[in-house]
Amino acid sequence: MKPLILSTHAEKSATMYFLPRSFALLFTVFMTARATWAQWEATDVTSTATDLITDVAAHQGRLFSFASTPGLMVSSDNGNTWTPVNQNGFTTNPISVRITHLVSAGTSLYAVTFNAIYSSSMVYVSTDDGANFVPDTAGIPKSFTGNNECINIDRLYYNNGHLVADVANLGNWHKPVSGSTWTRNDHAETQWGELFAFHEARYYTHADYRTWYSDDNGLSWNLCGDSGLPTWFTASILEADPLTGRLYTAGKDIVSSTYSFLISDNQGDTWVALDFAPYLANNWLGLPQTIQTLFVYGSYVEIALDNDANN
Repeated sequence: MKPLILSTHAEKSATMYFLPRSFALLFTVFMTARATWAQWEATDVTSTATDLITDVAAHQGRLFSFASTPGLMVSSDNGNTWTPVNQNGFTTNPISVRITHLVSAGTSLYAVTFNAIYSSSMVYVSTDDGANFVPDTAGIPKSFTGNNECINIDRLYYNNGHLVADVANLGNWHKPVSGSTWTRNDHAETQWGELFAFHEARYYTHADYRTWYSDDNGLSWNLCGDSGLPTWFTASILEADPLTGRLYTAGKDIVSSTYSFLISDNQGDTWVALDFAPYLANNWLGLPQTIQTLFVYGSYVEIALDNDANN
């Protein structure tokens, strides 16, 4: 099986690691992670220890990644060796312009750039495996800073031939990959949704303290049952297992400030809280750690926490 790729999204490290899935079959208990770190191996996508690796994506049988100094890189051997992608369409630099999201959408490869000077973004798409990129931004609001780019895009998702873009503080925009224009989601309760998860053709989002689902690629939305979900729950993580459809979410009740990690095996009708607190230390601010990234695939569960007080 192909190895799982993990990039460290922290300024302190630019190492990318992979873990063969054969090691992951019983990786279902969180503490297991503490016993298996020794099996991760550096892929050396960059030789600069302080370089920032911002994203990695599998596309058309190859791996693409972005690191601040070398830029857009590609690997054809599961991360063992990397070469620069001498692409046309946009330029990056270690100081102010970087790729923040790489998304494989069928035969199309999407890249979102962030311009730190203007706090603006651009969406580009390549249909030739990264050789050439063209802008794909029609319909996304322009930045207020006057550089003719878009407002910062926090997240980009792909599922079932469709894309979802979370535009910072303005809501979410949708379009089919084959479409020419992004359209804002104007559904009253979900238009401010930021987190999306997918299983087969079903969309999920958290908005207005509730879980919603859509079976028409985000055109219309319905409430999930949400039994067991905290009353004033604000999610920071939402994932769906692509094999089983199990939903995972994590976040805080804004009234009690209680942090919860929950699962649902019936499409959000009921949620069960997992006893996750014993596995959390304090972060460098002295506050309890929270989940920053969650990856699930059948019996494999990978959780990345914010940095602990001891690094």
